[in-house]
Order: sequence, then C-alpha cells, then structure tokens
Amino acid sequence: MSEKSLAERSKLTKSLGYTGLHAFLFVDEVDEASGSVSEVLAHAWHHAHFENGHVLFAHEFVGPFIGFAHLRTARDDLEGLEGLVEELRSQGVSGRVAIETRIYTSPEGTPMSVKRLPCEVVGLVKIWTKKRRSRRVLKSLGNELGPRFRGVSGVVGDFDILLEVQAAKLRPLARMVQERVRDWPGVVRIEAGFADMRNEP
Repeated sequence: MSEKSLAERSKLTKSLGYTGLHAFLFVDEVDEASGSVSEVLAHAWHHAHFENGHVLFAHEFVGPFIGFAHLRTARDDLEGLEGLVEELRSQGVSGRVAIETRIYTSPEGTPMSVKRLPCEVVGLVKIWTKKRRSRRVLKSLGNELGPRFRGVSGVVGDFDILLEVQAAKLRPLARMVQERVRDWPGVVRIEAGFADMRNEP
C-alpha cells in the first residue's frame, strides 16, 4: 500500500478514535454478480458509503475465510451493526460476525486492536482458549509474542480471541503461527487466514 494510502487510512482511524462498537466480519461468500472477492471488498473499504457505520478495513484472505472486514458503529449500537452487516450483504458480502469486547493495551498505553492499518503479509488467527483463560491469553500474546505481533482482541462469537500478526514474507509468518501460537499456554485450537498486502496500490 502506498504511503499516501496509509496516511489517509491513518487519518481516518485517528479521527474516529478507538471508540464505538467494533466487530469483525469473516466473509464466507461473495455474490459473483457483484464482482470478485477482492473487487467487492476493496469497494466496501475505499469507496462505499454506509448509513449505519464504517468499514475500517476489508480485504481478501486465503484460509478458512475468504475475506475479512473490521466494522465500527456507534457505541452500544447493536441495531446499527446489524444494519451495517445488512448493507454489506446487499452489496454481495456475507459471513459470520464476532463482536469485539476487549483489546490489548501496550505498556505505553496504546490500544492495539486487530486490523486498523494494512502492511506486509497479514495473518489473522482465530483462537479458542481453555475455559476462563481468554483474558490471560490475550494479555500474554500482547506482552510476549514479539515483533510480528500487531494487535489482539477478545470477542463474542464462535471463538474467543482474534490475533493479528504481520511479516515481510508468508512462510516464516505461517510457521510462527503454527509453531508458537498453536501451542501457546491456554490455547485449545486455532484457525488462521493470510493476506499479502505488499503490492497494494
């Protein structure tokens, strides 16, 4: 992605602040009549106007989900979130939603949620944890995973935690997910999807 695009996206997310209700849409189907997965999600992210909220990020992924979108509506506005998901469905995008309930905050006080800005090769990892271990796992991932860590969120959905990692190349990133995150203390199982954003316009 170009520096100009990154700056514009950073300006948007900073202007919005980390407020409101955030949710993640894991895309499992895109209407072929609306275009390819990449075309439809690029339009939703960069061009579409939504009445009920904002699409902070949307992109095609490879893995158990074919695409992903980070959604934001007003605080506690579940009706607005439902409306935003319906608007996306009307544009040919459908999938499962997980609502963000907590985020990791760095020791410097920076909130580090999942997928606000793109860069490099991106990995998004759904994590199922042992009972009553999700808060501990979330914090330990943020504190200890290392330089490929970008953000982690606790969710209400069919899993417990969503982790974002990034690297310059896919193979070492995928290896790190399988060898470290899968065996992380408190983790029961994982599912990971990847997107290569190194050559974004």
